[in-house]
Amino acid sequence: MFFIEKSKQTDVIFTYLSNFSGHKSTAESISNAIKELDPNIVIKYIDSTYAYPTLSAVISQFYLELIIKTPQIWDFVYNNPDVKKATKEIRELFNIMISPKLSKILNEYNPKVIVATHALPANIIAYYKKQYKLNKPLIGVITDYGIHSYWFNNEIDLYMVATKEIYDELVKNDIPTERIKITGIPVNPSFLNSIDKNFGKKYFGMNPRMFTIMIIGGSQGLIPVIEIMKYLSNLHLPIQYLIITGKNKNLFRELKRNYKDKKNLYIFGYIKNINIAMDASDLIITKAGGITITESITKKLPMIIVQPLPGQEKVNTKFLIKNKLAIVCEKISDLQDIIYNLYNNPKRLIIYRNRLSHFAKPYAAYECAEYVINFIKRCSNL
Repeated sequence: MFFIEKSKQTDVIFTYLSNFSGHKSTAESISNAIKELDPNIVIKYIDSTYAYPTLSAVISQFYLELIIKTPQIWDFVYNNPDVKKATKEIRELFNIMISPKLSKILNEYNPKVIVATHALPANIIAYYKKQYKLNKPLIGVITDYGIHSYWFNNEIDLYMVATKEIYDELVKNDIPTERIKITGIPVNPSFLNSIDKNFGKKYFGMNPRMFTIMIIGGSQGLIPVIEIMKYLSNLHLPIQYLIITGKNKNLFRELKRNYKDKKNLYIFGYIKNINIAMDASDLIITKAGGITITESITKKLPMIIVQPLPGQEKVNTKFLIKNKLAIVCEKISDLQDIIYNLYNNPKRLIIYRNRLSHFAKPYAAYECAEYVINFIKRCSNL
């Protein structure tokens, strides 16, 4: 289940499910903050390809197909206590199977602290801790604005969470209050630095004076961008579009082919400087992934959430609606009217920016980093 970069000594291991996910992004955000606070700390990453690379690829693809083609099934499975109970023996068998490889990692690198940004590796390590009396702190970082029951585990020494609501849910499920810290969701420290909007537009080769809408569906491009552009490409407003397709090469090629003559479309694949893209934009159309919406909140970038997927995206969307932080668009055909109204009512965008500013926790990565460093120092003094 795991892949690890080799080194002679490790202070902290970050573990997550996939290299191309918000969970990896969260690990890197905390890691970058740790490096700023203490450059001598040795950090390693573990992803899901170490033990069963082929199986991991199949599982990832199956998950994508499931939420795209049959979202109602994922909606039923997600956070369902009956499903959790029914799969208990299977999950325990999986934990037993993975234990030898996990043991090899722990013996070879002997980390002082383990940080999990996804529930699956968190539970694998929690099982190992209990079964083999592993005396190493395990920290869980929740990357959404709600929590599901697979996170509840007494072997997790510290939870770092986004909201008081998650805190209360953990307490309700017998997690001691001293083990829970409300930090916010960490974003990369680079998001703390903003550049001039006009300069940001020039950076991507766009018109610095034109209203800019960013469209992004996460690293996999999981929003219906083609359908969105069918409605927006002929919108009679002076608007330009910055479209990020992530790892979705088919989407990138299709957009390039369909809109090669459109001068107001700027199409990019996977980019690392999302922070600059957000600085350049006046509005974002996106999915309700915990990291993307937190980055938008940090940048005070007004959001339109399109057709949220079942599970954690629905949970995140409820948070956004409750706090009036975004506009949710269930029907793509409504996008034209939504954008037309926002463009012609700039005061509404100012209201959204002010609300986002109120909820932003831009230093969450540093707060999380300090908790990790404190655990490392505690373990070093033992």
